[in-house]
Amino acid sequence: MFHQLLPIASLRRQVSLPLLVMLALLLVGCSISNEDPVEIVFAFGPDDGVGTIQPLIDQFNEANKGQIHVSWKQGSRFSDAFYHELKAEFESGEPQFDVVGTDVIWTPTFASKEWVEDLTQRFFDNHNPSDYLETAMESVSYQFKVWGMPWFTDASMLYYRKDLLRKSGFAYPPATWDEVIAMSRKIQEDGGAEHGYVFQGAKYEGGVTNLCEFIWNAEGDILLGDLYVAATFDVDPIDSEVVVIDSDASRRGLEDLDKLVKSGVVPTDINTLREKEAAAYFSQGKAAFMRSWASSFGYIVGEDSRVSSDQIGLTALPTSGRRMTPYSCLGGWNLMISVFSSPEKKEAAWKFIDFMTNEQSQKYRAVKGGYLPSLRSLYQDHNFLRKAPVADFARQVIPVCKERPRSPYYMEMSPVISHAFSRLLAGQWNPAEAVEDLDIKLSEIIDRHQSEVATN
Repeated sequence: MFHQLLPIASLRRQVSLPLLVMLALLLVGCSISNEDPVEIVFAFGPDDGVGTIQPLIDQFNEANKGQIHVSWKQGSRFSDAFYHELKAEFESGEPQFDVVGTDVIWTPTFASKEWVEDLTQRFFDNHNPSDYLETAMESVSYQFKVWGMPWFTDASMLYYRKDLLRKSGFAYPPATWDEVIAMSRKIQEDGGAEHGYVFQGAKYEGGVTNLCEFIWNAEGDILLGDLYVAATFDVDPIDSEVVVIDSDASRRGLEDLDKLVKSGVVPTDINTLREKEAAAYFSQGKAAFMRSWASSFGYIVGEDSRVSSDQIGLTALPTSGRRMTPYSCLGGWNLMISVFSSPEKKEAAWKFIDFMTNEQSQKYRAVKGGYLPSLRSLYQDHNFLRKAPVADFARQVIPVCKERPRSPYYMEMSPVISHAFSRLLAGQWNPAEAVEDLDIKLSEIIDRHQSEVATN
């Protein structure tokens, strides 16, 4: 209609002032109705593997065209490096993102530092905790509140070459570390693979998870403490954080690691391997066994792999003894909202999070990329499990997943644990020395913070 309006000069000669005011308001109203969409920024690392994040962002943007638009700000692919990137932005008071993907272990830190929005009310208005894996709900919970939405979970497991085991006369995968060494040597002697066992030995967060598993799978532990939503999840609270690593079981677990490294079945560059490097050894047929995450499956059987999916078996991680429970480290990521975002952006951010964590999005990422769902119901969906075999096996592992030391000071503890792991692999410490150092330094971190709280 506006192309038919008279020029303003002519209009002034022919209409009254009230009518001009009404026309001006009409134009303003049309302008308001065509506002730009709310722009929100999602911060997360690169999408290694087949790529499942950008297609979902594109789908969300198309469905919310003209209302919400999401941009993806990519950070470091390494958890600890990404944490420090986020930390710097949060501490500036002006982070350049609204939604952030967070490692499952960060919730106590992000919540206690007041970096992220309390989502308790939003969560309980729209969701039921029982719809999610217990471990996934615990990972977004801190001090009786919910701080994020479970996005995808992850669990460590032992990948093994079924064909090489059969060729060397083994009917079953190894259940103990001694069996890993014995089977690896036989497979190496038979020319099946250059190396027996690979894992993540570099000085970073992946090294922390490996060290924890050696200790847990010898019936040891590192830290006890209550940081769960106890009333919601029937978890009995423990009043304070207590370092418990100084035990015979912990020493035995690190002796398993020491024996493995010295056995000749691991590569000499084991202390440089992260997830992708370890996966390259395994997918190129250079190792018979590998410790990695469920989410690694997608790129292990990718286009460049020399190992087909039917040659790969999955089993629980080995233990010190046959009658011990095999524990896996809990991995995965959650979605949180920056407390610094505007109310309008927070509303849009919640809508985006709800989309990224809904059943269809979780199915898509699981089938295409091997990412384990956080929704409990999908582990009873047999049609889905046929399409996502890693999720099918993960049903056995998830109930025995354990978290890394759960503490608001974890990101101070992580480098200490990583340092000890690195020195063990380099032969610079023996297991007893590593346990003693960790006991002292982890206790110092907790004592220092507790003293600061008491002083304040």
